[in-house]
Amino acid sequence: MLPDDFEAAGTTGYDALLRIMGLFHDPAALPRLNDIWERAADAAQGFQAELLKAKGEVVSNLLFTEVNRLTSIVVKICDGDIRLRDHTRRQIYRAITELLLGMDRYRAYFEPGRPASDADREVLEEAAERARPCLAADELDTLELIVALASGDPGTGEEGQGSETLPTVADEEVTTQLPDQQDDARVLRAEFMIRFAQTCGPVMAKSKEDTAFYRWNRFLAVNEVGTEPTIIGLSPDVFHDFSEFLGQHWPDTMTTLSTHDTKRSEDVRARLAALTEYRREWETCLQELRAATADDRSELVDGATELFLWQTLAATWSLPGTHAGTAPITPERLSAYLTKAIREAKTHTNWTEPNDHYEEAILSLATSALTNDRVIAALDDYTRLTYDAVRATVLGQKLIQLTMPGVPDVYQGCEVVDFSLVDPDNRRPVDFYRQAGLLGAIDAGVVADLDAEKLLVTSRALRHRREHAHAYRGPNAAYRRMAATTGHVVAFGRGVGDEIASVTIATRLLNSVGDGWGEHTVFLPEGQFRDLFTDRVVAGGQTPLAEILADYPVALLVPEAPAAD
Repeated sequence: MLPDDFEAAGTTGYDALLRIMGLFHDPAALPRLNDIWERAADAAQGFQAELLKAKGEVVSNLLFTEVNRLTSIVVKICDGDIRLRDHTRRQIYRAITELLLGMDRYRAYFEPGRPASDADREVLEEAAERARPCLAADELDTLELIVALASGDPGTGEEGQGSETLPTVADEEVTTQLPDQQDDARVLRAEFMIRFAQTCGPVMAKSKEDTAFYRWNRFLAVNEVGTEPTIIGLSPDVFHDFSEFLGQHWPDTMTTLSTHDTKRSEDVRARLAALTEYRREWETCLQELRAATADDRSELVDGATELFLWQTLAATWSLPGTHAGTAPITPERLSAYLTKAIREAKTHTNWTEPNDHYEEAILSLATSALTNDRVIAALDDYTRLTYDAVRATVLGQKLIQLTMPGVPDVYQGCEVVDFSLVDPDNRRPVDFYRQAGLLGAIDAGVVADLDAEKLLVTSRALRHRREHAHAYRGPNAAYRRMAATTGHVVAFGRGVGDEIASVTIATRLLNSVGDGWGEHTVFLPEGQFRDLFTDRVVAGGQTPLAEILADYPVALLVPEAPAAD
């Protein structure tokens, strides 16, 4: 969460992505996913261990120059203060390195000229706690100095010399070169504060998003920007708590499901979500995929990357009713994506020293799988089995994003089903003329396939937001969770004060619903409501879900004026 005193409208939406996506993952799948991963990766270590290893590599190699610069600044500070001259360059370098490795987030928000908050100090101290066991006894005092300097304190115990006393960039330009004068300690301290905070971000981004996410492949849907690979599945109550918090504190924050930076589009992740609902069937499918390609698999192919491949194929396979899924991913797109993935992993190959034999083994397995009859049959069967659950997730997560507190961002092309992968794959041209024609058909009453259904949900929700802006955004916009007799729906109302402008209902974990909704109900406000997707009118109060969700796994209900006598 952002600090309360930030002069910002909110975040760029990845915190919402995490909560929305988690609604559609079944946490009961975790033991089986663990078992599959541990066998594939040969008793793989946990994600945090993999992340720490990646951070060490990034700090030692990719960001060595920046860490060396930080070290030189502190050496200069110590040379200018007799009280600090016992700290050696080696100790300083080691303390800075371990503190960077100990950070569990992208940065603490320390700035010259601004008092350091208790919350940010706690972040830094927690990082120091993780760093201390990794340092020698003679390096611990130096770690305390680095913590002090990073938070704006002089490190000498002087009172009244904190970050608020340091020059800001606006008042006195922080140098990009070490000053020649020995009396520039305040400028050096300000520069260290800025540079340390700026270094924390790339350490985390390069090690987590651009390295560990490509190594630790237990369940790819949660290897996503702003998410946590160790979290699979969130309850509706967790989502409601988050939405209420946004409505009260950050009503103008952005919400998103896909961006230029996400590792996979929302609909690729929706298909991956089905793995948690059909985990036994997924394991059976994996066994068939491996057996079908046994003759094509080189001994150079490692289990972690192979599992990455099969999840990618399952999530980008042909899907009826979608233009993006007219056919499976092309060999060219798949090869380009896998090349980037295995080089980013930096385990067997990398960008600066490609391992041609390893890369050829991975790409050969991947491209041959696309034309293997047994692979095609296995993935076709799995696609048919999971189709209804995928449809529910595609439509449900979109409707929730568009109607929850915040300002929704719809990434280019995601108005309909999109199976894009990480950049540059998600920069491909979008056929907006096709989408315009599809929207015209929808407005004429023709909703022919899943693409049209997603565009129906997107267009109707956004139009309602436009027509009832104060119900979704602003100081009077209200969020109201609504109860149901099953945990397989998420329901909430939006409005102004006690007046309800819309009710969102979305199905989650459809496979566990069974043959139908049976006697399950949702508790709506009194009155009559019309579904914007079907025009069906339903009565308020305790309303059967079977009536509301007869046609689609989602509904957007709006108050319906009583018919005139």
